[in-house]
Amino acid sequence: MIALALLLAGQAALADTDAPVIEDVAAAASNPDAAPVITVMMSDRGSGVGTAQVHFRPHGGQWQKTDLKGGTSGLFIARLPDGVQRAGFEYWIEASDIAGNGPTRIASPDRPIVVEKATEPTLARVERQRAAAAAAAPVRIHPAWLMLSLGVGVAAGAGSGAFALDINNVQQQIEQEQPTGDRAAQQQQALIIDIAAAATLGVVAVAGLATGVVLVVLSSFE
Repeated sequence: MIALALLLAGQAALADTDAPVIEDVAAAASNPDAAPVITVMMSDRGSGVGTAQVHFRPHGGQWQKTDLKGGTSGLFIARLPDGVQRAGFEYWIEASDIAGNGPTRIASPDRPIVVEKATEPTLARVERQRAAAAAAAPVRIHPAWLMLSLGVGVAAGAGSGAFALDINNVQQQIEQEQPTGDRAAQQQQALIIDIAAAATLGVVAVAGLATGVVLVVLSSFE
C-alpha cells in the first residue's frame, strides 16, 4: 500500500506542469507603529504551493527575503522587520510548487511594488477621517423637531389665552361683588395665579413658535 501511494504521488508530480497562481497581494503598512504584513492568496492545481517568498528592501537599500507562511494553497502571510514601514519599502513575490514548477512572480527586482512610508498611526488617521466626515456632513433638521416646536408654541398659546379669559372673568367678579375679607383675598390670589400662568405660557408660546420659524428657515437651506 505504501509503495502504491508513493507511486501515485510520483505520477501526480510528473503530471503537474502548471506553476502556482498568485491571485491577490496586499501590504498592511500604513501604521508607523506596526511592522508591515504582506498577505498573498495563492493556489496550485497540482502538487500544491511548495515555496513562496517576499523579496523586499527599504528605499535605496539591499534586497532581503522572508518566507510566506501558509499551507499548499490559500492565504500566505509574511511579517517584515519593524521599521521598514517608516522609511517606505519595495517588494516583489515569487512562488514555486512542490513539483518544481515556477517561479511565478508578482512584480520583479526591476519593477517592484512600491509602498510609501507610513506617517500617521491608524487610530489617529481614523479619528481624523471621522472628524473630517462629521465636519463635512450637512446639518439636517428632522421634521419631528419642527412639528414639536410649532406644536408646543400653539398649545402654550392656547393655554395662555384660556388663562387670560379666566383673568377677565375673575376681574369682572371682583368688580360686581366688591368682596371683602377672606373672599377678597381668595379672588386676589386666584387672579395672581392666573396672571403668572398666562405670562409663563405666553413666553413658552413665543419661544416655541419662534423656534419653529427658525427651523423652517434653516430647513429651506438644506
